Amino acid sequence: MNTPPTLSTQRAQPTSKWNIEVNRARVTLLNHLLLAAVAIGFVGLVCLLVAFMTSQTTQRLVPASIFVFGWLATLIAWVWRNIRYHTRTLTLLLAVYVLGITLFVQEGARSSGLVWLSLPPVLAFVLLGTRAMIFSGAVSILTFGLLSLARAAGRLSEQWLVLPTVGASAALSLV
Repeated sequence: MNTPPTLSTQRAQPTSKWNIEVNRARVTLLNHLLLAAVAIGFVGLVCLLVAFMTSQTTQRLVPASIFVFGWLATLIAWVWRNIRYHTRTLTLLLAVYVLGITLFVQEGARSSGLVWLSLPPVLAFVLLGTRAMIFSGAVSILTFGLLSLARAAGRLSEQWLVLPTVGASAALSLV
């Protein structure tokens, strides 16, 4: 007699070859993304060092320190491959997310921070799956909402406005 599989027998079945290949491709992609982040981040660190040596100001010290700590976390995730896959992936997602928030706060809505804040849901889907994408998307939308509320309350500077505040004529002239 043929009985339908139960939850316990489904878990006992071996992982399909397709799932193994997808997981292998995800690990390879994560390794390449971390390597690219470390290499490009190193170039950014050199540029940051040169900028600090020539300017003699500490105005951008907080964003620079956030960038350095994010780069170090990414470096650790890339170098130590025996860290769990999910931990390495979450480190990359967190670094991208914090970089996006920092750029968004420092440079306003016209900056690349908007793109960086939109990137974690895509990375979460590719590297972790649908549930992680939904959660990451919800966090990004919540962040956009909180930053918009902060702007409306006057906590953020005028550089947050995408269109000039001269009036409707300025907005219509752009169309």
